Amino acid sequence: MSILWCGGEDIDFPFGNFPFNTTVGAFRQGYARCALGVWNTATGRWDGYSKPFPGGAVQTAWLSFQLVQSSGGIAYTVNSPMIGLANSANPRAGIFLGTGTANARAAILSYDGTTATNLAETALYALTTNGKWDMLVSNFGSNTTITVFLNGLSILSWTGNLTGLGFAGLDTVHVYDGAHYQYSCANLSEIIVADEDTRTMALATLAPTAAGTTDQWSGAAISGTTLGALTISDANPVYSNTAGQDEQATLTTPTAGTWGVKAVKIAARAAASTDASISKLQLGIKQAGVVSVGTAHSLLNSYTTVEDIETTNPATGAAWQYGDLSAMQLDMRTSA
Repeated sequence: MSILWCGGEDIDFPFGNFPFNTTVGAFRQGYARCALGVWNTATGRWDGYSKPFPGGAVQTAWLSFQLVQSSGGIAYTVNSPMIGLANSANPRAGIFLGTGTANARAAILSYDGTTATNLAETALYALTTNGKWDMLVSNFGSNTTITVFLNGLSILSWTGNLTGLGFAGLDTVHVYDGAHYQYSCANLSEIIVADEDTRTMALATLAPTAAGTTDQWSGAAISGTTLGALTISDANPVYSNTAGQDEQATLTTPTAGTWGVKAVKIAARAAASTDASISKLQLGIKQAGVVSVGTAHSLLNSYTTVEDIETTNPATGAAWQYGDLSAMQLDMRTSA
């Protein structure tokens, strides 16, 4: 049982354009740093998807997110998707939670990339309801069951054949502002995909704050406004052209509380210049004095997101403990 993917900032959705909202109240303070999905005339509707899940496509998965509706003039499109599970071979098609036929009713929709089909909707709950939403897709294929939960309560279910969508498994999260238009609308944060019940899960973002113990790379000083920036910017990178060099960063304080830790995701924007002698990057951590990095990512000549999901603590080989996070540092290592 494990986390398949998680994220909630623009770096987590490299395929698309996502405005974000840092207004207090649009997301849970101490968990997220922002919310995705504020519509405005400058950025237009948001539409994009995540990288494929590291473990590959699955037939059964839970999708979880926090929803906060902004106030103001909001209009709703009938039978329109908002967030769902798709396949990277055809990421605009998938299984979505969206709006139904009237009064922004929460609905289960299938979407082939052009036309949304309303599979089921509830007359009791609107997609304007703030809180934690979870969707369970079971046995994707000819006998699929989809169940929607709001704050842990089952509110909607459907069973039927979904083989006509043109793909055989789920391996990406697609977020699409088809459900809302006009002024500020839905704010989405703490997006989690897992092969186990997500209703008691939360996602906390730990961002770089300053250079850590080892600072071997050149370029911009690590701070909350460079490597820790909310907006993707490739203008002031840290860099190295020597294999085996480490760059570490301290991180923001973990969310207070009594927590179990299912997984830690590490993500970075990275590229290799055309004249570089090295072209790979390893991501990892420094924890309790031990540096551990994962498998090297081969980099493109243009920036993209690379990410690892660690379901156990690579420094100890054991299950994550909440205390592991308090003094943990990010580590990035160049690789030939």
